[in-house]
Amino acid sequence: MGQDTLQNREKSVGYWFGAAFVALGLMPMVVMLIKPEALSVPLWVAEIGASAFIFAGLSFIAQSKGRLAIARIFSICVMLVLIVVGLYFLLG
Repeated sequence: MGQDTLQNREKSVGYWFGAAFVALGLMPMVVMLIKPEALSVPLWVAEIGASAFIFAGLSFIAQSKGRLAIARIFSICVMLVLIVVGLYFLLG
């Protein structure tokens, strides 16, 4: 088993891990759109919070594809999303 095989496995795991995170973010977003009255925060806050999972998953996928610059951009988006949600709770 060579170094190339190990790197291909790591990339494959990163891709599927990222896809799972994207799905984990999309599922609650759909449920929130179907039944927004069950939320205790405004819909936009909940949707932005769930988008953190999507950006994290996209970051994993981009990194597994070797696109480190794009992965960093998605990682920054995760931080921005968490800042927005935190500020909502801090100021709201």
